[in-house]
Amino acid sequence: MKTLATLLSLCATLAACGGGGGGAPSSNTNSKSVALSAQNYDVAATEVMASSVAVSASSGITESFIGADVQTPLPFTHFVQSHLTQLIKNWRSSPTVLVGAELTESIPCSSGTLSITYNDLLGNEVPDAGDYLTLSANNCSLYGSKLNGEMTITFNRYTETSFTDFEAFVTAKSSQFVSETNGVATSSNGSFDMNLSAKMVLNSNGSNQLLTDLKMDIASMTYNITSAGSTKVYEYKNYVLRNTTYNNQVSQSINGSINIPTLGANTATIQTIKNFVSPASSISGSRLPYPTEGMALVTFKEGGTIRATANGTSNAWVELDLNSDGQFETSKSVPWSDIL
Repeated sequence: MKTLATLLSLCATLAACGGGGGGAPSSNTNSKSVALSAQNYDVAATEVMASSVAVSASSGITESFIGADVQTPLPFTHFVQSHLTQLIKNWRSSPTVLVGAELTESIPCSSGTLSITYNDLLGNEVPDAGDYLTLSANNCSLYGSKLNGEMTITFNRYTETSFTDFEAFVTAKSSQFVSETNGVATSSNGSFDMNLSAKMVLNSNGSNQLLTDLKMDIASMTYNITSAGSTKVYEYKNYVLRNTTYNNQVSQSINGSINIPTLGANTATIQTIKNFVSPASSISGSRLPYPTEGMALVTFKEGGTIRATANGTSNAWVELDLNSDGQFETSKSVPWSDIL
């Protein structure tokens, strides 16, 4: 999948973020409800499906396990997913502190400041249940992004047998954590629970393969995306995302509710009928931009259902059931490049 920075740059120019087509206003549209129609269902489907990219850094998860540098510090959910293993490593390599003491570490920025405070309740240099860390940024320029705000990661459970065999269950909270890249700013507020695990397993060929499993449970969180003076608000409610990476494939499911800018207060509820499966990487090593299989149903509070299907091509097949009677009257192909 594309990074969030790429997605946000795309959103600034696509009708999927309210910028084209019917001449949507530049201000946030979440205050009013817009009905689903044959004219906007493809745009609505694009935003709903793309919303998963805004909270998932699945392409970076495996890279972080095998030690590759994650070059772009991404907002909140991405940051926690992509940097959790490194934060744990830093915790263990920090100087020994007194029981219950806090240790603050400064991270070099091109400009500004970035600090991480570790609260090791037992002083054993291991993130036990109840231990937490707080990351604070003040105009920190890092890898082309500017970071501001604060986030806290609390460990509910952590076990490991090796660097590649472990499980971490954490709760992450953001208070106006802002990342700005290429003129697009993303501000996050809220919290989520995340269970992240990895282990080496034998595949059918008898060789070891790394299996990673990520589950995110977002009870309530908002992303405010600002570009060219326009702010779009994505509101996640009871939103559960799960990614499993194994044998060079990523399997993803999404279930939950989201308010998207295109339809404002007309809540969309997404249900994955068949997991979306994507190659983790191509032969050349770069990730392919679209799933090869998968299906999701999206129902709307004010009526109407959308079905999005991956069929192994570069386009998703998007269908509209305007009356929610099980009959899909309208359909069209939508490029995965517009969605992911």
